[in-house]
Amino acid sequence: MIARAIRNNNPLNIRRSADRWLGQADKQKDPQFVQFTEMKYGWRAAFMLLTRTYYHKYRLFTVGKIIAHWAPPAENNTRTYVERVTSLMGYDADTPLGIPGEHPKRWMP
Repeated sequence: MIARAIRNNNPLNIRRSADRWLGQADKQKDPQFVQFTEMKYGWRAAFMLLTRTYYHKYRLFTVGKIIAHWAPPAENNTRTYVERVTSLMGYDADTPLGIPGEHPKRWMP
């Protein structure tokens, strides 16, 4: 079986809301998560949501704080999620991410 995030072209499982995303499928068959016509639109929406909303609006500057808000402990194993992401990134959960344009090497593999 294909994972829900892959089926929906929504890699970070953005929840449905009143927001209308570029590339959002006209017919939304999943009752909880947005469905996109192509994966590139799901990634675009994730980037927009993380940078504009989580970073700039909520002022969450670390991986730990972003994930705690994105995937709250009431619904997820947040600690394990943070550990997995920070392990892949090579960051500590409490290290400020900074602004991508200021530290381009930090944001590139």
